[in-house]
Amino acid sequence: MKNNFTQALRELTGFDGQSDSSETSLNKDSAAPNFSEDIIEEKVNSSSVKTIKDFSESSQDSCTRITSTMTITGDIKSSDNVHIHGQVFGNVKTNATVYATDLILGNVSAQSGFFKGARIKGRVSLTDDFALGENSTIVGDVKCKNAHIAGKIKGNCDIEASANLTSTALLSGDIITSDISTEQGAKIIGSISTGIKDLDLDAEFDFGGEL
Repeated sequence: MKNNFTQALRELTGFDGQSDSSETSLNKDSAAPNFSEDIIEEKVNSSSVKTIKDFSESSQDSCTRITSTMTITGDIKSSDNVHIHGQVFGNVKTNATVYATDLILGNVSAQSGFFKGARIKGRVSLTDDFALGENSTIVGDVKCKNAHIAGKIKGNCDIEASANLTSTALLSGDIITSDISTEQGAKIIGSISTGIKDLDLDAEFDFGGEL
């Protein structure tokens, strides 16, 4: 399943989660790097951390990258893909995709979201696909179309189409989805509801008689 996850991420994003640790400013690159399981952990050098307040970026021809040496205080709004390898204390909103490998204390709103080694405290609202890698944690509700979960979530999940939980997944909360598959070892602490959005329970259990 990990190979499928990696292949899907590469095909969808071409992003490897690596950033140039020597950069200390915001970069906007037209070509996004590749995403793979070989992400190099980067340590934040507190002496070179920069704080940018109320940052907003809307270029149509580039991506927004927060490097490992950066801390953003304030909301991020963009029309492009947003790559977060540093820390963000604020909400993240984009019409494209969010990739994160570090800390977000705020809500995330995007078309798709891919998170590896990430820590998020806030709601994650996506119109399309969601992938949470191992060693990633979300404290907050998740809403998306399709989900691949290998990390930990403390919150309710509303997944429109399909949900896949690997053996390392831990979900503390209720999950509503049209279809769900779980590997042996996946842990769910909460209720699971599938295929209920268009279900008329009264009609399903009405067999034409009175007790």
